[in-house]
Amino acid sequence: IVKLGADPVVKNPLLMPLSSPISSNNTSALFLSGENIQIMNGTIVSPDSSIGANTYIGFNCHVTRANIGSFVSIADGVFIGPGEHSLSEISTSSIFYDEPYSVLTEGECNIGDDVWIGAGCIIRRGITIGFGAVIGANSFVNSDVPPFAVMAGTPAKLIKFRFEKDFQEKI
Repeated sequence: IVKLGADPVVKNPLLMPLSSPISSNNTSALFLSGENIQIMNGTIVSPDSSIGANTYIGFNCHVTRANIGSFVSIADGVFIGPGEHSLSEISTSSIFYDEPYSVLTEGECNIGDDVWIGAGCIIRRGITIGFGAVIGANSFVNSDVPPFAVMAGTPAKLIKFRFEKDFQEKI
């Protein structure tokens, strides 16, 4: 990214979905917020997202308007914050929205540091996943996840905590 006056000018913009893996060590993008970030082929990341250092995102993922922490591992085929259509309107078609992207992506997704999300998961809009949590493969997360929780299923339910409460507080 090069600054030309007050506006940034993007040289060689990333095309989505990615046709080859990228690393923040040799690629610049607005959503890369640290070093040693790896994103694999077929993944789509919206430019209004943020991805922290030492994070891995697998093949064929979709990340929409999300804040992802550092040291996060996201397996293949994960959808974070896909658009959601309003059920209270006359029609669910986004053609009737004045600003479709804003309406469909209302509510940020926040993924804390040191989170592991298994393959094939869907994380709904507006969800927060706490520090150190683990989401089992093929889970549908439709409510906030506490720190260090291990959650799995459709919808995702608490299986256990990774550590006892006193050890969690020390971490």
